[in-house]
Amino acid sequence: MSARFPQSAWPRPVALLAALALAPLLTGPANAQVVNQPHSLTATVLGRGVTLRWQPPTSVTQPLTGYLIEAGASPGTTAISLPLGNVLTHSVIAPNGRYYVRVRALSGAMPGPASNEIEVIVPPLPAAPANVTATVERFTVTLTWNFGFASSAVTACRCTRAQHQGFRTLPPCRCLRAGVC
Repeated sequence: MSARFPQSAWPRPVALLAALALAPLLTGPANAQVVNQPHSLTATVLGRGVTLRWQPPTSVTQPLTGYLIEAGASPGTTAISLPLGNVLTHSVIAPNGRYYVRVRALSGAMPGPASNEIEVIVPPLPAAPANVTATVERFTVTLTWNFGFASSAVTACRCTRAQHQGFRTLPPCRCLRAGVC
C-alpha cells in the first residue's frame, strides 16, 4: 500500500530540501552553474609547443589551491595527470599526436569537476631536408634541397651560415618552389 502526500502537506524543511534538489533539473543544464568547475579551456599549438588557458570557476565552496590538467588519447580518458599551482595558463612541449585535455580545480588534494574537454592536435615536424646543393653565381648563393615527407606542411625555411666559429642566422627566406631558397 502506498500513499501520496501533496507538497503542501510536507513539513517546511522537507519542502525546501526537495526544491533545492530539483533546482538543477528546473533550470536546465545550459543554465546550471557547477561549483568548483573551471571553464572556457582553450589550446594554442605552435610547432610542438602547446599553451593551455582556462577561466577559474565562477562558484567555489572552498579556497582553491591549484589546478589539475588531465590528458588522454581518447575522450574522457586520463593517461597523464599534472598538478599545478594556482595559475590559469600552462605551456608544454608535446610529441606529435592527438590529445583530449581537461582541467580541474583543486581544493586541497580534492579535484573538482572537469572543465570542457578539448581536442589538441600536435602535428609532426617536417622531415629534414635531403639532397642539399649550393650554386654560387657572383655574390649570390642558391640553395636547393628536397623536403621529403610532409613537405606540404612547410611554409618557410631558415638558413644559417658559418662565420668564423659561430653561426649567424639569416632572415627567413622564401621557399620559391620545392626546396629552392
